[in-house]
Amino acid sequence: MTVGIGENFLNPSDSKRRALIALTGAPHDCVVVGLSAAAIWGMPLPPASAQVLKGGPVSLSRRGAATATRRAKVDGHSIDIPANHVAFLDSLTLTTPARTWVDCAALLSPDHLLAMGDWALGQGLVTLNEMTSIVAWARTRRGVVRAREVLPWIRTGVESPQESRLRWNVVACELPEPDINPEIVLPGARVVRLDLAYKGLRIGLEFDGEWHLGTQEHDAERRRQLEKAGWRVIVATKEDLFDPTAMLTALRSAISERSNVGRRRW
Repeated sequence: MTVGIGENFLNPSDSKRRALIALTGAPHDCVVVGLSAAAIWGMPLPPASAQVLKGGPVSLSRRGAATATRRAKVDGHSIDIPANHVAFLDSLTLTTPARTWVDCAALLSPDHLLAMGDWALGQGLVTLNEMTSIVAWARTRRGVVRAREVLPWIRTGVESPQESRLRWNVVACELPEPDINPEIVLPGARVVRLDLAYKGLRIGLEFDGEWHLGTQEHDAERRRQLEKAGWRVIVATKEDLFDPTAMLTALRSAISERSNVGRRRW
C-alpha cells in the first residue's frame, strides 16, 4: 500500500498508535470504525477531518447490540458489524476497507467519498465487486443513498484526491465523463499527460495545487505546447473544488464550442 502525501492523508502508523492506545483496556469486541479506520488504511480524508483525527477521539464500535464504549479519547458506537466486515492489521481489529468506505458515506460529501473510493480501488485495498456487495448489504443504512450515487463513478488510474473531486464536479452537473490521466502525443513525438481530458475535442482539465509550486514553469511550458497543438487546457484551483461554477462554465463553453465545429468524440 502506497502512503499518500498531502493534507488529505494521515500517517497510518500514527493512526494505528492512537487506535492501540484507545483500545487499551477497552472491551474485547471493540472494532475501529469510520474515519479512524479509513486513516489506518491510508485512505484520503477531507483536510478538516484529518486535522481533527490527529488529536481527536478514535471511533470504536462494539459489535452487535452491546452498549457503546464511553471513555476519554473514544467516540463510541454500537453498530452491526458481521464477521466478514472485520479485518486484522498489525494487532488492530478494524472494519474492512469496503465496510469502512460505506460507513464513511454518511460522513463525507460525494466528492470526498469518490476520492476515498478511487484511492482504495487504485491501491488494491478493495475491488468493485466488494464495494458493490457492501452497498447492497447496507440497504437502508445511513449514507447508503450517497454510496449508491458515487459507486458507479469509482475508477482506477486516479493519481490524487483532487483529481477525483474535480471529476465529480464535472459529472455531477451532467457533463460527459473525461478520460483520466490520458497520454497525449504532441508534434515531435513528445508524450505528455493531462489530469482529465476529452481527447476527441482536444480539451484538457487540470488541477493546480500548492504541491505543484515547484513545477509551475514545467507545467506552463507543457500547456503552451498543448495549446500550440490545438488543445484548450482549463486549469482548476483549490477554490474551484469548493465553488466550481466558473470552472464548469468555462468547460461547458469549450465543449459546446468544439462540439459545434464537428468534433463530437469524447
